[in-house]
Amino acid sequence: MKRKKLIIGFSIYFGVLLVLYLGVASYFRNHFLPGSVINSMDCSSKTVAEVEEYIESDMEEYSLTLIERGGVKEVIQGSEIQFSYSSDGSIEVLQDKQNPLMWLPAYVFPHTYEMQANVSFDEILLRQKMNSLNCTQEDQMSQPKDAYLAHNGETFEIVEAEEGTVLDQEKFEQAVFDAVRTGKRELDLDESGCYQDYEFTADIEDLEKKRDALKRYEQVSVDYLIDNEELFLDTNTISQWLEIDENYQVSVNRDKVREYVRELGKKYDTWQTMGDFVTSYGETIQVARIGYGWSLDEESETDALIEIIEEGKHVERIPEYIKTANGNRENDIGDTYVEISYADQHMWFYIDGELIVSTDIVSGNPNKGMASPTGVFEIQGKERNATLRGEGYETPVAYWMPFDGAVGIHDATWQYAFGGDLYLTVGSHGCINTPLDLAGIIFENIEVGTAVVCY
Repeated sequence: MKRKKLIIGFSIYFGVLLVLYLGVASYFRNHFLPGSVINSMDCSSKTVAEVEEYIESDMEEYSLTLIERGGVKEVIQGSEIQFSYSSDGSIEVLQDKQNPLMWLPAYVFPHTYEMQANVSFDEILLRQKMNSLNCTQEDQMSQPKDAYLAHNGETFEIVEAEEGTVLDQEKFEQAVFDAVRTGKRELDLDESGCYQDYEFTADIEDLEKKRDALKRYEQVSVDYLIDNEELFLDTNTISQWLEIDENYQVSVNRDKVREYVRELGKKYDTWQTMGDFVTSYGETIQVARIGYGWSLDEESETDALIEIIEEGKHVERIPEYIKTANGNRENDIGDTYVEISYADQHMWFYIDGELIVSTDIVSGNPNKGMASPTGVFEIQGKERNATLRGEGYETPVAYWMPFDGAVGIHDATWQYAFGGDLYLTVGSHGCINTPLDLAGIIFENIEVGTAVVCY
């Protein structure tokens, strides 16, 4: 009797559980099972209508975030591409496939679904938006780089390879369109294979050996003083002139050093260039530096610079010159010079900006093909009681100051007057005929190397 009561009790108990279980199962005939996830959205215990409403509401604020290399993000708003969602029965189909009797196991074994939502958008607008993104602009894309050696200011280090951000346009477009069609909210361009593949070729072991070979050059640099201007030649620039052979022996590429020195010459040299000059009349004119000005000794400076690099030290240096001037690059003539105007047949001599001599002259006779030269020259020497010789003449002078080979400044006691148009008839063979006393003053005060400006 007791046993019979136990059987009846258990039967009632399990019957109640079965009724409850079937009741819950009946509920899930119209609701998604626990743990149901559709496109990352938790749909547990929701009806088809509720899921549809949720999706529609969610899609109204749709946007796609593009995650680019370097952590940069750009967003495509649904409103920019006329994005919209409409039900096509797909949600109901998913719900119908579920077995409501499996509601309890669903807590342990959830159901995850990926479906393509029934969305629409304007493909033309999407392409226009894609074309306006920063990541699609060529000038914003960084090219891939192999690993390489660089100087960080203290030592040489291996700079890691960079993948770059050059897009594979076909893959990029496909990935974006697929993301929008499925209603995805985020698209990682790297994970989606949207970037162009690049085959890196640098050998890290090889770079490490080269880095070790360059250790002695880690501190090499030059502080140049050119034209009173400081110019720093750093290790990073110098390292580009170093070559390493297969045995990791380092040499300096002379051609590259020579090119650097040549560029210095182009920037700072004034010899054989046109430059400004302010005349005694206050007019600014252009005069060619024919035989005067700054000129780097490019060959000697190249040799010196290579020697400095090979020593691997930091030095302060003034470069070597073939020609030097008395002023800086902006005013290489300086404040001590001779000025000669052929049109006015006049000459001035200044020392430190102070006028020492102002005199009429007789210059070369252009009618006989002996016009005096124009340009900027320099006093090449001084000679007392010299004899000038040329074709058909031999003339003694008291003061001789050549500035362009056989052309120079000297006294001319045979001239009965100076200035005016005399040079057109009794002009010299090219020299600057000067009154005796004034030629003497110039001779006593002028130094070799003083600029002579002729125009």
